Amino acid sequence: MSDFSDDVEYAAKPQVWRLVVWGVSPQHTGLMARLRLIPAKNKPTTFWREYPAQKRSQVEAAILVLESAGLHGVARKANKTPLPKFKRRPTLVNREGFGGALNARPIAGTWRRKTRHK
Repeated sequence: MSDFSDDVEYAAKPQVWRLVVWGVSPQHTGLMARLRLIPAKNKPTTFWREYPAQKRSQVEAAILVLESAGLHGVARKANKTPLPKFKRRPTLVNREGFGGALNARPIAGTWRRKTRHK
């Protein structure tokens, strides 16, 4: 589980420790929550987390806990993954310029009710 490779040269300076754990069963969900591991998008049995580069002791402590639970994984230094960009879209506050057909109006209650035929 402890695959620390400090002596390897990187093209860019590594910024974080990335801990990846695979083969996680449903009984380990509490442990994943306690260690704040994030489930991977493609595989629900794989979890990961990034630690700051200075927090090697936290990574080692997490590895010991995961090994005692019988889980397998890898911890390596890597470049930080960028967060997805969130685009704000402008919201229309006043819709008077569109005309009455496009404006939101409440639907009449008689339109929704079914009439009884005898």
